[in-house]
Amino acid sequence: MTVDFKAWIQASRLPSQAYIFFPLLLGQVLAFAHWQLFSWGLFLLAQLFGILIQLYIVYGNDYADRESDALNTTYNLYSGGSRVLVQGRVTAHHMRWAIRITVGLNILLAMALALFFELVWAPVFTAGALLLLWAYSYPPLYMSYRGGGELLQTLGVAVLLPVFGYYIQTGTLTQFPFTLLLLLIPNHWACAVGTSLPDYPADRASHKRTAAVLLGPLTARRFVVLLHAVSVALLFALGHVQTLGTAAAVAALPTASIAAMVYYLPTAGTATQQLLLFVTCNVAAVVFYVAGLSAAIAIGAAV
Repeated sequence: MTVDFKAWIQASRLPSQAYIFFPLLLGQVLAFAHWQLFSWGLFLLAQLFGILIQLYIVYGNDYADRESDALNTTYNLYSGGSRVLVQGRVTAHHMRWAIRITVGLNILLAMALALFFELVWAPVFTAGALLLLWAYSYPPLYMSYRGGGELLQTLGVAVLLPVFGYYIQTGTLTQFPFTLLLLLIPNHWACAVGTSLPDYPADRASHKRTAAVLLGPLTARRFVVLLHAVSVALLFALGHVQTLGTAAAVAALPTASIAAMVYYLPTAGTATQQLLLFVTCNVAAVVFYVAGLSAAIAIGAAV
């Protein structure tokens, strides 16, 4: 049997690693800032967890959404799955095995962290990450269809990942600044809503209760912009960076991305180039925000 490696690279949707990498990095940067602790070995293991959990997510979503993805003619770079099942390049049987393998590897890594590094809560964090995707895409909760799926995504990326990153480096959650999560929740919620916008026709036909289906595409786009603006405002209001100048530097690229979203918002209809640009700016705002916040905290801790 030959393996279509290009198909599996397509199925793995590697650019989406950015959603996982930077929240995990932020948690580890916070550990360094509070405890002056940082292990490159643990950093690599944390990012290995990120790679494995991301593969589990994209494979699991592809398998669960294969019927609605087959109806989707308006997908783009950020939505509609990897298309390998729809295109027949990977079979459902092989995708099921890929899901099982990624689950097994995640569990093995969690056990290794617990047994060899005394991170006894690592299996709990890993189980939580695995169960979030199950609740999102599979019965009995099936929240991507019943509603609230975007909030589940937000819980995983904006809460679980930075907290787990911190825990991996420190072995404790003492001194974790939980109010900092308030900076991350709005814009990651926005990202989850925004990346589903291109799928609106297929999601509506499949009776998915996404934000775009419930609110309508135009209102959903406005909601995305509002959530991003809230995250930028909270950056200045909550004082998790040392100076207003630092906050302004962190906010610069996300704010430019938000401005571009406002520009494209009125004309970003389904399957338009403007919608692709709107969603690109949506993703960029989140990545720039978390990367900039991580850099600001790391520099502040180092000087």
